[in-house]
Amino acid sequence: MSFERDKVKNLLLNMKTDKSPGPDGLHPIVLQRCAEEISLPLTIIFQKSFDTGQLPVDWKLAVRFVSPIFKKGGNVMLATIGQSH
Repeated sequence: MSFERDKVKNLLLNMKTDKSPGPDGLHPIVLQRCAEEISLPLTIIFQKSFDTGQLPVDWKLAVRFVSPIFKKGGNVMLATIGQSH
């Protein structure tokens, strides 16, 4: 598998800008407006991560800040999902 700069840039340009910032604190509008400048570094990071099977340390740390938001069905669904694995 290979990552292409144009595809990464296109994904950044088509981000939904009405969403909240992610764990990194960057608002999607910033990513969208900087798509040209950041698409190459992101492509390199994605490719290297895929090729080596390793994630950048900061990305691993960000996982602990992600938590589910229950919209429908409450947290009962989480227990059901956890049992299916």
